[in-house]
Amino acid sequence: MSRTESDVRPSIDAIASGIEERVSRLPTVGALTREAVEAMDIVFHALIYTNEPNALALWREALLRRTLNPRARGAVHSMLAHVEAAHYRGEAVSDICDCVIALFDPAMEVKGVESAGLDALE
Repeated sequence: MSRTESDVRPSIDAIASGIEERVSRLPTVGALTREAVEAMDIVFHALIYTNEPNALALWREALLRRTLNPRARGAVHSMLAHVEAAHYRGEAVSDICDCVIALFDPAMEVKGVESAGLDALE
């Protein structure tokens, strides 16, 4: 039995969950890791992309509480879904959000969470 592309490629939900997992493990003191910065960057770009009127407040809430508000979570899902659809339409994904390059390879196939800089989700 052959595996289909959807069997190999993680879903938008899985990628968003990986981002949310990284946010939940932000340090309470000290410097942020590269992975934490990438996750917070994606959250901020998603909030801006969706024209969230309280983008900065929601981003700060994620940073301080280490959790995504439902509106921030929805923004991440919306942006990732749009990025995936834009890829299939042949559009330049970097025009939407350069930070998603960490989630997609140059051929724009969705990578696994571990290769997106969001590894070690144990």
